[in-house]
Order: sequence, then structure tokens, then C-alpha cells
Amino acid sequence: MTNEITKIFSSLSNDELRQAILEMKEDEPLGIIRTDGWVRKITKQICDITNESQVATYLFLTQNNLFREAAFRFIK
Repeated sequence: MTNEITKIFSSLSNDELRQAILEMKEDEPLGIIRTDGWVRKITKQICDITNESQVATYLFLTQNNLFREAAFRFIK
């Protein structure tokens, strides 16, 4: 059985993953999450999969897993 949430992160291209990390870096000082960015898009996908509306929880999960995916993929 495939974990659909893990699949979201592992299926991102290197460029998509890089862009998501750069968005988080750029948005951090502003205290916002851009409405048309990767982080919000992936968070929405996860909320759709889990049928949950706890956006703050899934936003944290998204950001954490983007960092995790980048670390595991690029630091070998």
C-alpha cells in the first residue's frame, strides 16, 4: 500500500522542491505563506487526502516534510 502523503513529497522534481524551500525562506521574514506557492498547494493536497480542515497542523507537516525530503535527497 502506498502512502499518498509521502508520495506527494517524493514525486516533486528537484526544481519543485527547491522552489518550495526558497518560498519558505523568502516568506519567513514576512510572516506569510504566499497564496499561489508550493507550500499552500501541497498543504491543500494533504488536507484533501485526509479530509481534514486543520490547516495549521498540515501546514506544519508540509513544511517539515519539505525540509526532510530536501535533506534526504540532497545530502547523501
